[in-house]
Parts: sequence; C-alpha cells; structure tokens
Amino acid sequence: MATTTPLSPSQEPEKPPMGLGGRLIGIFVSPTEAFTDIVKRPSLAWLAPLVLLTIFAVVSAGLVIHRVGMEQIVRSQLAQSRMAQNLTPEQLEQAVERGVTIGKYQAYIAPLLFPFIGLLVIAGVFALMTNFVLGSEVKYGTLMSVTAYGMMPGLVLAILNIITMHLKDPADIDIRDIVASNLGPLVSAESSKVLHRLASSIDIFSFWQIALMALGIATAARFSFGKGLVAVVVPWLVWVLAAAGLSALF
Repeated sequence: MATTTPLSPSQEPEKPPMGLGGRLIGIFVSPTEAFTDIVKRPSLAWLAPLVLLTIFAVVSAGLVIHRVGMEQIVRSQLAQSRMAQNLTPEQLEQAVERGVTIGKYQAYIAPLLFPFIGLLVIAGVFALMTNFVLGSEVKYGTLMSVTAYGMMPGLVLAILNIITMHLKDPADIDIRDIVASNLGPLVSAESSKVLHRLASSIDIFSFWQIALMALGIATAARFSFGKGLVAVVVPWLVWVLAAAGLSALF
C-alpha cells in the first residue's frame, strides 16, 4: 500500500496573492497575513491605501468648510493664539479676512499633498530606525507600503468624522476633535496648551496605527514585534514632545 510523504515547509505550495481587496480588508481583520503578503509583493503596494486616505481627507476637509465655515474656523484658531491676543479689533478682522482667503485654498491643497508627503517622511524615519538603529535591511519601498497600510485606521477615523459632521450641529463641531477618540477634551487648552497637546496624543486611532506599523515593520525586518514597536514609538514620542513644546509658543 502506497504511503504519502508529508511535504516539508519548503515544499508546501505558496499561498496565492491576497489581491488588493484582500489586503485592504485583511489589514483590519488579519493584519499579520496582510503584511506578510505585502512584504512579499511590496511594489507600489502603498498606492491604493494612499489614494483612499487622500480621497477621504479631501472629502472631510470639504465637509468641514461646508458645515462649519472657514470664517468660524479661522476665528476659533485665532481665539486660541497668543499672538492674536495683542491685536486690535481692526487688526483681528484683517487677520480673519486673510485667514479665510488663504484657508479656502489650503483646506483643499493640504489634504491632497500631506498624505503623500507624510508617507515619504514617516517611511524615511522608519528606514533610519530599522536599518541603522536596529540593524536590519529593509528596502525603502517596502517600508512605504508597510507604512501606508499601517495608516489605514485613519480611513476609519475619516469615515467617522464625516458621519459625525452630518449628525452634529455645526456650532458644536470642534474641528480639532470631531470624534472624541483621545483625552484632549479632559484638559483645557486655555489652562495648559502643553498638557492639552500631550493628552490629545493619547488617542485610540494613533495607538491602532502604531500597533499596525510596528507589526508591519517586524514582518518586513523579520524581527520581534517588540523591536517593531521601538522603531515606531521612539520617533512618535519625539514628535509628540516636540509638538507639545511648540504649542506653548503659539
């Protein structure tokens, strides 16, 4: 009677590619499998999530302008600026007028450019951490793809923002925290801008992105999830502390 010899791991058939839809769904339901597939086939894998994030960023920005109004946005920002406190009423109105003019263009240009620029910069920082600090060798293109998929919780946040803006009264919308996903509201910016900024950094979606990016880097670099966390959390902490320090100046 013939017997079959079990295949060794090296002889087992390779899993078929997940495809774009499989990756986009998998990053939420089975991120380890999704990142494994992305790392095997990283070429331009960053493009699809980047396009989605950009589209929803533009839609969110347009809805903010439509629902809240650029003038209200500018006045709210000036009200929390230390420099604006020294302006006369006439100067304040001139500042509002300039802010509205610039803001209308900036509100649409920024969402078009910032996701791509942010992706380039963040992937570059991860390349520095992964290849030079932690001693691995991962191609920049692979880290771009891993980073782009790690940013996908931002898509969920954008969808929630859009839904919330439709449900809320425009007067009750805080454009800095449309969805209450962080501890920022617990610390008043008027009492301490630094503490408010630090509290705002304790955010569910930020932690979700950190965990995904750490997993993606660990998969690409073939080291532990703990090392992946180091590659992500160290630059994140530097950014949070720098942003908190700068917030005290303006």
